[in-house]
Amino acid sequence: MRGRGFQPADASSAAGLVAVVNEKFAETFWKGQDPIGKRVKPCCNDQPPWFTVVGVAKDVKQGGVAQETGTELYMSVQQVARSGPGLGFTPLNHVVLRTTITPAALARTIERTVREQLDPSVPVVRLRDMETVLASVKKTGKALVGSQAVKTASFTAEVADTITRRAFDWLDAPVERVGARFAPLPFAPVMEEYVVPHAADVLEAIRRTVGRA
Repeated sequence: MRGRGFQPADASSAAGLVAVVNEKFAETFWKGQDPIGKRVKPCCNDQPPWFTVVGVAKDVKQGGVAQETGTELYMSVQQVARSGPGLGFTPLNHVVLRTTITPAALARTIERTVREQLDPSVPVVRLRDMETVLASVKKTGKALVGSQAVKTASFTAEVADTITRRAFDWLDAPVERVGARFAPLPFAPVMEEYVVPHAADVLEAIRRTVGRA
């Protein structure tokens, strides 16, 4: 890695907004130039906030070894939360935890951690244990997992894999998934609308799922 990665000091309210890009990003937008110190905006217009590039990470095959490496922009979760609506989009994170504690008992700890370590305005919603999900699958024989993230190597893949392994004998059809198209999130709103999933995509996935015997 060239430059540096994220540091604890970046979470300070006094710290400037920083980002790390991959080699493909640097080669695409600043070919022949030093990307360290360049400024980049994640979304949509010429207004602040702008992020200063502090590091260049090695390329990662996000979609599989046969797929071409795409441009990647990495931002600190703490800084994204601090940027608020001015960032131009609403960040949404899924977190999967392995624990023997029930969601009800763990909820306050998770909420306190998010409130104290990230942002007190960030809500924690839809806490659900896998046993509840598996019980539903055993009852219906079907499952649909959705997220705004891309389907490849995403939260939906993790959940779908767990359902398939632990409830295979009860499934009447493959686990259906809904997610964004496999592409970096575009800056232009009209292109973003094309990439992210919508209600119509969920409805179509439901029809595919219930229509399978």
